[in-house]
Amino acid sequence: MAASPWYMFTNGKKALIDGTLDLDNDAIKCALLASTWTPNATTNSLWSEISANEIAEANGYAAGGLLLTSKQVIISGSFAVFKATNPIWLASGGPITARYAALYDSGSGALICYCILDTTPADVTAADGTALLIQVSANGFFYLS
Repeated sequence: MAASPWYMFTNGKKALIDGTLDLDNDAIKCALLASTWTPNATTNSLWSEISANEIAEANGYAAGGLLLTSKQVIISGSFAVFKATNPIWLASGGPITARYAALYDSGSGALICYCILDTTPADVTAADGTALLIQVSANGFFYLS
């Protein structure tokens, strides 16, 4: 399984530029979405617009997703990188199955970016007792130059 790069939502870019979104201080969550969602980086702008496609709360997955920890905005030369601890869910009591992951600001609901967990595209399943880990690139979730 190979995940796609993280794709920025247009509104997420705008929120970063106009200061609405503060990656250092806002509560940023990573949520898992089902194959029922059809991503549209141009028109999707708020979590409330896509949350109906979130996977069900069960088997180690909590509604709304996982709060990112150890967030860092690193500025080096002409680019900035957003990093955080790799999101990970432990399947317990049954499998966790998802097609997409999305980052959003849990306060404002602003969508930031998303990725396809398997570029085939196909659902990704963590069997009971195993982890669904999103291994973030050394370049972070995204970088701006």
